[in-house]
Amino acid sequence: MTFHPTRQPATECQKGAAAAHALVLRQIDAGHSPDHIAAIQQDAQRNFDEAAATPGQREWFKGYQATVAEILQTYRDAEHAEAELPDIEAGLVNTE
Repeated sequence: MTFHPTRQPATECQKGAAAAHALVLRQIDAGHSPDHIAAIQQDAQRNFDEAAATPGQREWFKGYQATVAEILQTYRDAEHAEAELPDIEAGLVNTE
């Protein structure tokens, strides 16, 4: 018996997440800092009117916001870890 999964269409939340992923990664690739990207994203999201939005638009925006926050936190964590590398390599930080 062969299994043939059926492809489900992406939800609005997934579409928003995909858009955020693409945009934020482009900003990272361009060399922008996490704080700069956060400021840009905050400005871009400021005009969203939840009261006027459709349920689909609200779901898209929810996925977008959550993904931006997750990627920026990961980016900040990576920068923090990278900044500690010289001290770790020199034996100045206990990694246990």
